[in-house]
Amino acid sequence: MVALFLALASYLTAFLLFTVKLFAPERVKNLPYAFLTAGVVFYALALFERFAEYGTFPIGDVYGTLSFIGNLSVIIFVFVAKRYAFELLGTVVSFMAFLTTMFLIPSRRLGFSDPLFIVHLVTAVVSYAFIIFAGLASFSKLVLERRLKKKASTPPLAPYKFLMQMEKFFIVGGFLGLTLTLVFGSLWAKDYLGTHWVQDEKLVITLVLWLFYAFLSHAYALKLVKPSQISYLSVLGTFMGLAALFFVRHSF
Repeated sequence: MVALFLALASYLTAFLLFTVKLFAPERVKNLPYAFLTAGVVFYALALFERFAEYGTFPIGDVYGTLSFIGNLSVIIFVFVAKRYAFELLGTVVSFMAFLTTMFLIPSRRLGFSDPLFIVHLVTAVVSYAFIIFAGLASFSKLVLERRLKKKASTPPLAPYKFLMQMEKFFIVGGFLGLTLTLVFGSLWAKDYLGTHWVQDEKLVITLVLWLFYAFLSHAYALKLVKPSQISYLSVLGTFMGLAALFFVRHSF
């Protein structure tokens, strides 16, 4: 628990420093990013603390998934913020990281310690994260397209080309993640249940999401539909992913 509380303290400090940076940027300079990075490192250590104690990672429920996604968003923010002038979002990202990291406290450990099941769960969580980030990138891209058509004078948060790259990266990443989720889930099911497939709502929804993102990925690569239509479908896919994450559970 020590690493978890250090992660929370780091994110809270980063939030305060980003707030100061809004009014006196020269006083703190790059210090907020250092604490954000420290928060991610301590969060990773907290995961391994749980693994050392229970033999599994605490990402088997909604709380653990949200904490993982929140910290993954910090990594993405640190990489792109300074390059694309996202620093104004630092207060929001650091505070959300603080809140989502707190979700690790009530999160449960995984139900099984089998390596195949652990890989299955980790790839599933990463897939949901990519699906959510893809929807956010697509929504931002659609908003920017609308502003460009209206010739809005206020500068965008990110260049259009960058948003397209992020959209494509997360859509393809989501598809690959779902592929690995199904593969390792099937291997674990064969080993544990004696069959590669069972009648389960969660598995059916995951297969539907995989087919959906397989189409999106290939549509992007082969230019089968307009970019704006892909963005709308990506936003729809995010809502589908969130519904699967919050409302659908495995029956076993």
